[in-house]
Amino acid sequence: MEKHILLHVCRLGAVAVAFWLSLSMPACKKPAEQTIVSQPAEKRDATLPDGSKVTLNAQSTLSYSASTWQKNPEVMLVGEAFFSTKKNKRFFVKSEQGELELINAQANVYARDQTLEVKCTAGRVQVSNPQGTERVLLASREQVAVEDGRMQRRQGLQFFPTWPKGESTFRDAPLSRVLEEIGRQFGKTMLFENVEGTFSGRFSHKNLEQTLSAVCQKRQLHYKVIGDTVRISP
Repeated sequence: MEKHILLHVCRLGAVAVAFWLSLSMPACKKPAEQTIVSQPAEKRDATLPDGSKVTLNAQSTLSYSASTWQKNPEVMLVGEAFFSTKKNKRFFVKSEQGELELINAQANVYARDQTLEVKCTAGRVQVSNPQGTERVLLASREQVAVEDGRMQRRQGLQFFPTWPKGESTFRDAPLSRVLEEIGRQFGKTMLFENVEGTFSGRFSHKNLEQTLSAVCQKRQLHYKVIGDTVRISP
């Protein structure tokens, strides 16, 4: 059966997004006061109540409560974001895939499907699985992944996040994940079946044809672009 990855999202109002988050994330007991949504092919910068900075990757959602921030500094993330805490500040990032605490730190957080990946580029970051039964404290240039609720690996940082600068980089990533990311960065619907294996490499967010050619030729795949749809086949 053809795997159909639909990467277009409609432009939801803040109330609708907050309602959706309240259903999909039980940990969020009250509707968020602030919700930031990045559309496909869009990145967004934001400043949190304590002055900390965040950049959202394409098709991501961030929500938080400004009125309770002083007592409860936390954000809810769906997607991917790069966080940079203000000096001597800390806050929590929660997701369905796990949560983390940033302590005077900079970190990239990927939270999609059943995967949480955290890359610490400065400071300290504590990461825990959804049940809170496993925890790890990351130092600068360390990373960890939580797969299906379990800590899977801890190793030196293979590469710094490059997507804020317009380039996606992968190391032994599932090919399906790479194709989905192409769809997010270019605002396309990706259709593919029987696509297996992993991919290591990078692609620019500037030219779709060059990106598809580089990724597909490396894995001996064929592609066809029809309007806003890209069909991939072996």
